[in-house]
Amino acid sequence: MLTVCVVTAMVGGPLIGLLTARRRAHRAELVLGCAALTLTGWLTLLLPATPRPSWQIALAVVALSLGGPASMIGLDLAGSYAPRERVGSATGIANTGGFVGALVVMLAVGVVLDHRSAAPGLADYRVAWSAVLVVWAVDTVGVLITRWQARHLPFT
Repeated sequence: MLTVCVVTAMVGGPLIGLLTARRRAHRAELVLGCAALTLTGWLTLLLPATPRPSWQIALAVVALSLGGPASMIGLDLAGSYAPRERVGSATGIANTGGFVGALVVMLAVGVVLDHRSAAPGLADYRVAWSAVLVVWAVDTVGVLITRWQARHLPFT
């Protein structure tokens, strides 16, 4: 599955870059599309109560692995829409946002597992990994808000 992840990022990165370059006005929609694909990948793993077959896990890994290259669009958007004197700060915040989200998910998963069982099983992991959905929802709302702001608010 690690190989599937790496190959997906290697192939997906240039494709996402090409789409971003050719459709600059639709970069936020590309991010939202990748977010929807990520949600689909997580839900295919979290919703069924039984273990998933390898092929389904591989498809979920493909969906989730496109998130890395897609996250680079955030740096492009931050640099494009921030006032010139704030581009460095904007790209820094955009860059650290994903890492902070990942740390929050890791902490939440650990806390949930610690509180659910001394010997967690599949159901415990499914509940714990649901924490990623909360961060996903917050991030998606953030993209929607900033997309609206970039299109409607003047820069100061």
